[in-house]
Amino acid sequence: MQPIVLDGRPLQGGSRYRGIGTYARELLRGLGESTYRDDIRLLLGARNGDLEEGDAALAPPLDVHIPTMKARLQPVADPFLMTRLLGKVRPALYHSLEYAQPVSAPCPVIVTVYDLIPFLYPAWYPWLRRERLLALQLLKRADALISISEATAADLRKHAGVDPGRIHVIPLGVSPRFHPLPEAEAERILAPLHLDRPYLLAVGTFDPRKRIDLLCQVTNAVREEYDCDLVIVGQQGNFHRRVVETIHHAGLDGHAHLLGHVSDELLRALYSRTACVVFPSEYEGFGLPVLEALASGSPVAVFATSSLPEVAAPVAIVASQYDTRGMAREILQLMESPALRASHVVEGITHARTFTWERTVEQTIAVYRSLI
Repeated sequence: MQPIVLDGRPLQGGSRYRGIGTYARELLRGLGESTYRDDIRLLLGARNGDLEEGDAALAPPLDVHIPTMKARLQPVADPFLMTRLLGKVRPALYHSLEYAQPVSAPCPVIVTVYDLIPFLYPAWYPWLRRERLLALQLLKRADALISISEATAADLRKHAGVDPGRIHVIPLGVSPRFHPLPEAEAERILAPLHLDRPYLLAVGTFDPRKRIDLLCQVTNAVREEYDCDLVIVGQQGNFHRRVVETIHHAGLDGHAHLLGHVSDELLRALYSRTACVVFPSEYEGFGLPVLEALASGSPVAVFATSSLPEVAAPVAIVASQYDTRGMAREILQLMESPALRASHVVEGITHARTFTWERTVEQTIAVYRSLI
C-alpha cells in the first residue's frame, strides 16, 4: 500500500505548543496504534526546525520536504508546492492539517478545518485573509473535510460553499494528563508564584478576538465583591504590549500575573486551584483550553458565542455576549458557595471525559476508510 501522508508542520516551530500541535500529536499517536501504523508518513518543512524527541517517534518523515518560504508567502505557495510534492510521492491519501491543500492531487484529499476566523473577522486579520483566500476557495475540492465543531461546519457551509455531505464533524479530545491534582500537590507546585489571593485564570494568546478588555471587566466586577487576582497563561507575542496596557488602564496593576508559556504540571496546578477559568473569546473553532480546564477540576465561564456553548454547556457558566457583570455575578456565586463550586467541578469532569482522543482517532480512521 502507498503511504498515507500527513502534513507534519504543526509539530515544527511554535505551532507544536498550540492547539493544532496537540491535535496533530494526538492524531498521530492514535494512528500509530491502528491498523494504519506502518503506512503513516509525515511531510515536513525544509527549514521549520527539528521535531522534538517524542514527536519524532510518532511517524517517520518522507525523504522529500516542503520548501520553507517567508511566513506570509507560505500559505499562498502551499497549494502549488503540495501539488508538486504529492505528484512525486503519489500517496494512497493525503491529510492536510492546516490549509495546505493541493490545487490537484493524484489521491483523495482530507482537510481538517479548525475555524474560518480570518474570513469572519477580516478587519482583525486582513493579511491572513489575503494569504488564505485561495485555500478557502480550494476547500470545495477536498474529498472530505473534518470540522472540529458544529459551529465550524456551519461556517464551512455558509462561507466556503462546501457540500454538507463532505463535512465530518469530529470533536477534539482531552488528554488524561488533565485531571484534578490533590490540594497539597497543587499548592506545592504553585508556591514559587506566591499567589496569595484567590485568582481567576485565563489561558491563551490575547489577540483581538480573545478580548482582554472583557477579561479585565469581568475581573474588576468580581473584585468589587471579592479580593482576587488575575492570572494569564500563554505567550502573548506581538500582543504583549496591548495586553499590558489594557491591564494597566483597567487598574489591575499589582493584581495581574502574566506567566507566559508554562509546563503542563504548572498548568494543571493552576487549573486545580483557580476560582474560575474565564474564557472571554469572541470566536473559537472549538476551545480546547475550556475542555482541559473542566477535566482538571476547574469551573469555567464563557460567553454564548461560536463553539463555546457546544463544548462547555451544560456544565459551565455561559453568559450572554458582552454581559460581563452577569458573568461576574455567577462567578461570585461559585466563590461564595463551596457546595455549588464542588457541583460544578464534578459535573465538569464528567462532561470532559466524554471527549476522548480515542474517539477522535476512530472517527478520523472511518473517514480514511471511506476514501481509500
